[in-house]
Amino acid sequence: RALYAGSAGGAGFDLAWAQTADGKSAGISIANYVRLDVLDGKVEVDALSVVPEPSSALLAILGFGVLGLRRSFRLRSRA
Repeated sequence: RALYAGSAGGAGFDLAWAQTADGKSAGISIANYVRLDVLDGKVEVDALSVVPEPSSALLAILGFGVLGLRRSFRLRSRA
C-alpha cells in the first residue's frame, strides 16, 4: 500500500516491465490503449488508471519552491 501512496493498491504494472514472447524487453514507453485478455475464463477488473510520472522539470520547480519558502520563513523568524 505504501507504493500507492495510501490508495487501495492493486496490481501495478510499469510499461518498462513489458517483455516480448522470448523474454526480452519490449521497449514500450507509451500506450494508447489497453487490451485485457482473459486466459482462464474468469477475471475481475475494478478499474484501470494512468499514473503519470512527474517530469524532472516539475520536480526541480517544486524543489526550488520549497527551498524558497524555507528561506522566506527563516528571514521572517529573524526579524
